[in-house]
Amino acid sequence: MSSYSQNRLKRAMELHRAGKLPEAEALYRSVIAADPNVAEAWQLLGLLHTQSSRPSEAVEFLRRAIALNPHAAHYYVNYANALRLTQQHDAAIAAARKAIDLRPTLPSGYNILGVIYRDQQELEKAITAFERAVQLAPDSPDGWANLGLVFVSADRFSEAIRPLQRALSTFANHAELHHAMGRALGGMGEQELALAEFEQARTLEPAMMEAYQSAAVILIYQRRLTEAIELLRNALQINPENGVTHANLANALNDQGYSDAAAVEYDKAVTLSPDVDWIASARCIACHYRADVDPKEIFWRHREWNRLHAEKVEQLPGIAPRTFTDRKLRIGYVSPDFRRHAVAFFLSPLVTDFDREALDVFCYSNSRKRSPDDEHTDLIRSGVTGWRDIATMSDDAGAQLIRDDQIDILVDLAGHTAFNRLRLFARKPAPIQMTYLGYPNTTGMPAIDYRITDAFADPPGISDELNVEKLLRLEDCAWCYRPIVQSPQVQPPPSQQNGFITFGSFNVAAKLNERTLHLWADVLERVPSSRFVFKAGVLNDANARKRITNFFASRKIHGDRIQFQSAFASLTDHLAYYSHVDIALDPFPYNGTTTTCDAMWMGVPVITLAGNTHVSRVGCSLLHAVGLDEMVADSSQQYLDIAAALAEDGERLKQIRGGLRDRMIRSPLGDVESFAKKLRDVYRAMMEKNIKPH
Repeated sequence: MSSYSQNRLKRAMELHRAGKLPEAEALYRSVIAADPNVAEAWQLLGLLHTQSSRPSEAVEFLRRAIALNPHAAHYYVNYANALRLTQQHDAAIAAARKAIDLRPTLPSGYNILGVIYRDQQELEKAITAFERAVQLAPDSPDGWANLGLVFVSADRFSEAIRPLQRALSTFANHAELHHAMGRALGGMGEQELALAEFEQARTLEPAMMEAYQSAAVILIYQRRLTEAIELLRNALQINPENGVTHANLANALNDQGYSDAAAVEYDKAVTLSPDVDWIASARCIACHYRADVDPKEIFWRHREWNRLHAEKVEQLPGIAPRTFTDRKLRIGYVSPDFRRHAVAFFLSPLVTDFDREALDVFCYSNSRKRSPDDEHTDLIRSGVTGWRDIATMSDDAGAQLIRDDQIDILVDLAGHTAFNRLRLFARKPAPIQMTYLGYPNTTGMPAIDYRITDAFADPPGISDELNVEKLLRLEDCAWCYRPIVQSPQVQPPPSQQNGFITFGSFNVAAKLNERTLHLWADVLERVPSSRFVFKAGVLNDANARKRITNFFASRKIHGDRIQFQSAFASLTDHLAYYSHVDIALDPFPYNGTTTTCDAMWMGVPVITLAGNTHVSRVGCSLLHAVGLDEMVADSSQQYLDIAAALAEDGERLKQIRGGLRDRMIRSPLGDVESFAKKLRDVYRAMMEKNIKPH
């Protein structure tokens, strides 16, 4: 290269470093025009094009540079980055690995490899690459930043703290790093520290939508719904077209009980973010809370979810059910709720009391909320054949793990609830797939073969056509209840001491739609001296309480007849609070399940209104199982009559309360051993039915 070209290249590099990219580009091109064999000019021109968001041109320039100097490792690093930006991921990985082969101690080679893997959501491979990068360059804040960010993406929150601290010591005003630190702290349960980090991120970058959303999610979890809603509305002032923000706003409104307003936001969210599966799932759930939604529309929502998020997923190669005459059946359960959770009250027949001579049981845990002291998780883990944590696995990796475990029947326990793995089921890792327990409707997915229910919650001929799955109706009852904590003693009816009847509902506020509240107001009018106690986690939120008090005020029912109680930290205290309730009232259309069983376990009778959908008939099933069919109403008028008659019969209330727990224990709802056998027999029958004769 001539001295003239050398000087022009030097000047071009100075301009490049100064950010004067058009001037630098012109000089690089002039050097190449004078001497097309100057590899460094091609390489720097390619780098400039990458920095100018022109990666396609950059690929060609860097390819020319490598042809001229195939031994320059940093050329391959920049080439890998340009290939990454043009979505040529396999070629990008090959280029990054070539850089590492040429210079095994080059930190940037591992860094770009980690970035490529991160883009591909191969997070464990990304972590390995970034860890090697910081080993080679421990003083590089960029390396620590990349490592911390990918730890957060992989939900490995405790491991993210140190790298993020190292990065923030240099990049103290980096909003993305503060947001990542907030996510890590939040994931570790340090919610107030997390909120402070999100606030710092918003201060540094006021338009950073993720910082608003992450803070709002924590506030919703803390039941500080009014604060969350204000934050989300502020975010929508910045960007009204952000679907995730609309979805989080919908969640907060729904939790407060404003289901109609929430429905509007869910529809906006799905329209704006049709590719985000959890948003469409949240809308599916929310449909059940409203009394005016046609069951056919709810079914269509679920089918639409399948069309958008599961139908095009590539399934694993088909596998036929294996004969099992000389072996145990291998059953897999997939859930985020193998912990202290409402679902856990019904898990005993599945994961602790199953027939160990006939079944091997594997749990695939997608839990992201387990606290270190959750002994219920430890109890389940110690009792099953195999425990697999899939929370940080991709759907493909999780499906392959299940296939490798040779699971015969895979059972979803979450449906469309939070942290479900329905897209994993879409890959069909097991020959027979079912859904059960955690969700009160169809998944909408043909990849799931069966839904377990009973003839009371899903009477034959009523709901079959509104389920994609074939309904497997268990005999007697589809649930089996066992408390997971020390149970308080049943107390006498509070009316004996109070001199008035106390009705109550411990259901979530989202179930308390206007039809339900009108029905309960009618009950209070029918029983003039009665009181009503509402208990729910969101009732520490002023607006959630205000909605209910305003409603009853509109019905001329004074506030002194209404009492609110928010959640207790202890499940034992939660159960003990039923001592304040004489009669529990079930909401409509979305009945209680765990709350109904809790009430009966504490001796409190429950009155339910039977509808024509699963969610509106769960109460019917549970009450039938314990022999309290007389508490099931077929009309609003009958509901009122049952409530009024029971309120007037103190002796009957006392009798029911004194014997209901024993009644439950002896009933199909409490007979864990029999239920476990019943479930085993269903699994065997479905295997036999699906095994093709040779």
